[in-house]
Amino acid sequence: DLVEAQSHLKDFNVVLDKDELVTSLRGSIFAGLCPSVRFGVESVLFGLAAQARAIFLAEFLGGVLEDVPTAALLQGPHEQILADARDLSARGYQVFKLKVGSRNIPLDVKKVQDLRALIGGQGSIRLDGNRVWSLKEAMLFVDLAGRAQIEFIEEPLSDMGKTGEFYQATHMPVALDETLSLPRLWRGLPAPPMAGLVDSEAVKYYVLK
Repeated sequence: DLVEAQSHLKDFNVVLDKDELVTSLRGSIFAGLCPSVRFGVESVLFGLAAQARAIFLAEFLGGVLEDVPTAALLQGPHEQILADARDLSARGYQVFKLKVGSRNIPLDVKKVQDLRALIGGQGSIRLDGNRVWSLKEAMLFVDLAGRAQIEFIEEPLSDMGKTGEFYQATHMPVALDETLSLPRLWRGLPAPPMAGLVDSEAVKYYVLK
């Protein structure tokens, strides 16, 4: 399919109006390609049209562009985390993603507390638990660290099937990452116990990669 598409790309007229371009693609040879090749070809053509108009692709497609705060990743030894946070904060970062989930819960709590003090009341923190803690450990962490300035904690439990219990006890919003990669969630196979997490009241965020 890709070879066939290549032979037709040379003569294809890339119009600069989105709706007209969509219409022309629907009636073209590219509409009959396998989905992966069609996606690649159409992505290139939309990108070229946006570039010709000197606008972002999202804008060309009709999306509303808004500023999205970038989260700076913090991980490693305690002092390194604070040094990196100090440097990044001075450069304008206000959102920080902190890796937690070590077996040393008091140290993880200390990292959160010190990060709060360093970034001030305007900053926000996103935590990543890396599926290390038991329900009891995760609840203890939240009890000690508090919820101030924390947007969510990503994959906090080794058994994510207990996310509902965690949320009911802590009211800490949860984000899904690895759970979203479970093939059975999306392939119509018998759903694993964690499939219901996607619609759970505990899950407020999804981490897409």
